[in-house]
Amino acid sequence: MVFKQRKDNDMKQLGNLAIICAKRDDLCLSIYNGKVTVHMGCGPDKKQVTMDCCDDNAISKFIYELNHGEYRREGTSTDAAVVQTVYVCYEVNCPDLAREANAINDLTLFFTKESRDAWIIAHLEQVDKDNFIIDEEIGGPEKLAEMIAQNDSIDITLFRGEQENWNEHYDIIAKKMDIQI
Repeated sequence: MVFKQRKDNDMKQLGNLAIICAKRDDLCLSIYNGKVTVHMGCGPDKKQVTMDCCDDNAISKFIYELNHGEYRREGTSTDAAVVQTVYVCYEVNCPDLAREANAINDLTLFFTKESRDAWIIAHLEQVDKDNFIIDEEIGGPEKLAEMIAQNDSIDITLFRGEQENWNEHYDIIAKKMDIQI
């Protein structure tokens, strides 16, 4: 079956970083071509930090600097931590598609399962138009709908043109995360 829980913490820190940037008006987060850039401030004091979007260690260290270190916003308290549930949704292109459209596409963060579900459905509706098929091991549209409804974190594999076309496939991934902000 295609549904699988990933055992590693791939990109967990990227979701944490997105939450921090969303809550601060002095930060702007951009993701392009496998790189995440945080723009801080404006005018002559403007700074930017760029990291590989899959480098959890570097992102984690930068998050520390935003919360407690060099880039901490004056006057904000980081002592009272708040836990927020979010859904990090993105596409991962493998391997030939990554050359066409980057490895990670359409990284989006949602605060509700309903918004996450709408994002998944919109991406699945695009599947037929782009000549992709959903992994047949899922068991059809009813099983797919059940899988989306019952699971907080999911991974749906899609193949271009034919089942098991591992040269041109991608995953739609939605992960539920409880992050500390």
